[in-house]
Amino acid sequence: MIRPQILSQQLDQLSSAIKWISIDEVQRIPELLNVVHQEIFKNRFQFALTGSSARKLKRGGANLLAGRALVYHLFPLTHLEIGEAFDLEEALQLGTLPQILGMERALVGRFLQSYAQTYLREEILLEQLLRKIRPFRAFCRLRLK
Repeated sequence: MIRPQILSQQLDQLSSAIKWISIDEVQRIPELLNVVHQEIFKNRFQFALTGSSARKLKRGGANLLAGRALVYHLFPLTHLEIGEAFDLEEALQLGTLPQILGMERALVGRFLQSYAQTYLREEILLEQLLRKIRPFRAFCRLRLK
Protein backbone atom coordinates (compact mmCIF):
# COMPACT_ATOMS: atom_id res chain seq x y z
CA MET A 1 0.00 0.00 0.00
CA ILE A 2 1.39 3.40 -1.00
CA ARG A 3 1.11 6.08 1.69
CA PRO A 4 2.16 9.48 0.36
CA GLN A 5 1.70 11.11 3.79
CA ILE A 6 4.91 9.36 4.87
CA LEU A 7 6.72 12.00 2.80
CA SER A 8 5.26 14.72 5.01
CA GLN A 9 6.37 12.86 8.14
CA GLN A 10 9.88 12.44 6.74
CA LEU A 11 10.08 16.12 5.82
CA ASP A 12 9.11 17.06 9.39
CA GLN A 13 12.23 15.22 10.59
CA LEU A 14 14.67 17.00 8.26
CA SER A 15 17.11 19.65 9.34
CA SER A 16 16.17 23.27 8.71
CA ALA A 17 19.42 23.58 6.73
CA ILE A 18 17.89 21.51 3.91
CA LYS A 19 16.09 23.73 1.42
CA TRP A 20 15.57 21.56 -1.68
CA ILE A 21 13.72 18.26 -2.03
CA SER A 22 14.04 16.36 -5.31
CA ILE A 23 11.56 13.68 -6.41
CA ASP A 24 12.15 11.81 -9.66
CA GLU A 25 9.47 10.01 -11.71
CA VAL A 26 6.68 11.68 -9.74
CA GLN A 27 4.08 10.30 -12.17
CA ARG A 28 4.51 6.87 -10.55
CA ILE A 29 2.87 8.11 -7.33
CA PRO A 30 0.65 11.05 -8.35
CA GLU A 31 -0.71 11.33 -4.81
CA LEU A 32 2.67 12.76 -3.77
CA LEU A 33 1.68 15.99 -5.52
CA ASN A 34 -0.99 16.61 -2.88
CA VAL A 35 1.67 16.34 -0.18
CA VAL A 36 4.00 18.62 -2.14
CA HIS A 37 1.14 21.11 -2.47
CA GLN A 38 0.67 21.12 1.32
CA GLU A 39 4.41 21.48 1.88
CA ILE A 40 4.63 24.43 -0.53
CA PHE A 41 2.19 26.33 1.70
CA LYS A 42 4.30 25.57 4.76
CA ASN A 43 7.09 27.39 2.89
CA ARG A 44 9.88 25.22 4.34
CA PHE A 45 11.19 23.56 1.18
CA GLN A 46 11.51 24.07 -2.52
CA PHE A 47 10.82 21.08 -4.72
CA ALA A 48 12.36 19.82 -7.95
CA LEU A 49 9.94 17.28 -9.40
CA THR A 50 10.78 15.32 -12.52
CA GLY A 51 8.82 12.86 -14.56
CA SER A 52 8.64 11.35 -17.96
CA SER A 53 4.89 11.33 -18.57
CA ALA A 54 2.67 14.30 -17.81
CA ARG A 55 -0.17 12.45 -19.58
CA LYS A 56 -0.22 9.85 -16.81
CA LEU A 57 -0.59 12.60 -14.24
CA LYS A 58 -3.32 14.42 -16.16
CA ARG A 59 -5.22 11.23 -16.91
CA GLY A 60 -5.15 10.24 -13.24
CA GLY A 61 -6.56 13.59 -12.12
CA ALA A 62 -3.41 14.44 -10.18
CA ASN A 63 -2.84 17.81 -8.55
CA LEU A 64 -0.79 19.60 -11.21
CA LEU A 65 0.22 22.41 -8.84
CA ALA A 66 -1.13 25.07 -11.20
CA GLY A 67 0.00 28.51 -10.12
CA ARG A 68 2.37 27.00 -7.55
CA ALA A 69 5.10 25.60 -9.75
CA LEU A 70 7.28 26.50 -12.70
CA VAL A 71 7.48 24.03 -15.57
CA TYR A 72 10.73 23.35 -17.38
CA HIS A 73 11.21 21.01 -20.31
CA LEU A 74 14.47 19.17 -20.83
CA PHE A 75 15.60 18.72 -24.40
CA PRO A 76 18.59 16.98 -26.00
CA LEU A 77 21.87 18.82 -25.64
CA THR A 78 22.82 21.64 -28.01
CA HIS A 79 26.14 22.11 -29.77
CA LEU A 80 27.01 24.82 -27.25
CA GLU A 81 26.49 22.43 -24.33
CA ILE A 82 28.50 19.65 -25.99
CA GLY A 83 31.33 22.02 -26.89
CA GLU A 84 34.48 20.78 -28.62
CA ALA A 85 33.21 17.19 -28.75
CA PHE A 86 30.26 18.19 -30.99
CA ASP A 87 30.18 16.34 -34.31
CA LEU A 88 27.42 17.51 -36.67
CA GLU A 89 27.28 14.27 -38.68
CA GLU A 90 27.02 12.18 -35.52
CA ALA A 91 24.42 14.52 -34.02
CA LEU A 92 22.28 14.26 -37.16
CA GLN A 93 22.56 10.48 -37.22
CA LEU A 94 22.27 9.67 -33.52
CA GLY A 95 20.83 12.75 -31.84
CA THR A 96 22.21 14.43 -28.75
CA LEU A 97 20.57 12.71 -25.81
CA PRO A 98 22.89 13.08 -22.79
CA GLN A 99 22.94 9.31 -22.20
CA ILE A 100 24.65 8.56 -25.51
CA LEU A 101 27.52 11.03 -25.17
CA GLY A 102 30.66 9.07 -24.43
CA MET A 103 28.87 5.73 -24.86
CA GLU A 104 30.60 3.10 -27.00
CA ARG A 105 29.35 3.30 -30.59
CA ALA A 106 28.23 -0.36 -30.51
CA LEU A 107 26.06 0.35 -27.46
CA VAL A 108 24.55 3.55 -28.87
CA GLY A 109 22.61 1.65 -31.54
CA ARG A 110 21.25 -0.81 -28.99
CA PHE A 111 20.41 2.00 -26.57
CA LEU A 112 18.52 4.03 -29.19
CA GLN A 113 16.68 0.95 -30.43
CA SER A 114 15.61 0.14 -26.86
CA TYR A 115 14.66 3.77 -26.24
CA ALA A 116 12.47 3.83 -29.37
CA GLN A 117 10.82 0.51 -28.56
CA THR A 118 10.04 1.64 -25.03
CA TYR A 119 8.63 4.90 -26.34
CA LEU A 120 6.48 3.06 -28.87
CA ARG A 121 5.16 0.68 -26.25
CA GLU A 122 4.69 3.06 -23.32
CA GLU A 123 3.77 6.34 -24.92
CA ILE A 124 2.09 5.35 -28.17
CA LEU A 125 0.67 1.85 -27.96
CA LEU A 126 -0.44 1.79 -24.32
CA GLU A 127 -1.75 5.34 -24.50
CA GLN A 128 -3.46 4.43 -27.79
CA LEU A 129 -2.41 7.69 -29.36
CA LEU A 130 -2.41 6.20 -32.85
CA ARG A 131 -5.08 4.12 -34.50
CA LYS A 132 -2.67 2.33 -36.84
CA ILE A 133 0.48 1.49 -34.91
CA ARG A 134 2.20 -0.69 -37.56
CA PRO A 135 2.92 2.06 -40.11
CA PHE A 136 4.17 4.30 -37.32
CA ARG A 137 6.43 1.57 -35.93
CA ALA A 138 7.87 0.99 -39.41
CA PHE A 139 8.43 4.74 -39.77
CA CYS A 140 10.33 4.89 -36.48
CA ARG A 141 12.72 1.96 -37.08
CA LEU A 142 16.29 2.90 -36.39
CA ARG A 143 18.93 1.91 -38.88
CA LEU A 144 22.36 2.68 -37.53
CA LYS A 145 25.68 2.06 -39.20
